[in-house]
Amino acid sequence: MYKEVHRGDIWFVDWSPGRGSEQTGMRPAVIIQTDAANRNPHYPNTIVLTVSTKGKAVPFHVPVNPSEGNGL
Repeated sequence: MYKEVHRGDIWFVDWSPGRGSEQTGMRPAVIIQTDAANRNPHYPNTIVLTVSTKGKAVPFHVPVNPSEGNGL
């Protein structure tokens, strides 16, 4: 079953195998690619942003709290 991918969605992605210090395993990721590009069959990649609960606090970190709406 195919599910549509939309900008702003949070999907669980298997990041394995990783290299070096890259995160691995099932982790949440935010879809940042445009919906038009997500629907384009000639562009099979989807641009995502990884999500982490660890690391240094920096001004561009955006907290995403678990809720029924985001499924976390």
